[in-house]
Amino acid sequence: VTNPNYFSVALNNVKATLKYPINGEKEDVGGGTLDDVDFPSHSTKDIKFPFSIDYKLTDDPNYTILKDLASKCGLGGSTSDITVDYTIKIGVRFLFINVSPSISNSYSFACPIDTSNSGDLEVSE
Repeated sequence: VTNPNYFSVALNNVKATLKYPINGEKEDVGGGTLDDVDFPSHSTKDIKFPFSIDYKLTDDPNYTILKDLASKCGLGGSTSDITVDYTIKIGVRFLFINVSPSISNSYSFACPIDTSNSGDLEVSE
């Protein structure tokens, strides 16, 4: 992150939530938090944002998400991108003022699993 300004910027807290959109609903699948990051004036700083994706069978008793992921990874047909929705809430301290803007969007990516050697695996209803 580059801060070209004459003043420093402090992030009190950055919180991300990840949701998996399926069947008109958005299921929680993970997130992360980062606290107390300062960007001095006229500086460039690398930050690592820790987040995790957490799939629980107890939250998906009919395996709806698991079946959808398997389908998008090409089991039983062709592949398609996986999309997750995210919301990032940033707690910023600017001079003596605290603000907390939120950014929401979607991110799509190809399946990270090679299913070409999946053998006889199928996605069944």
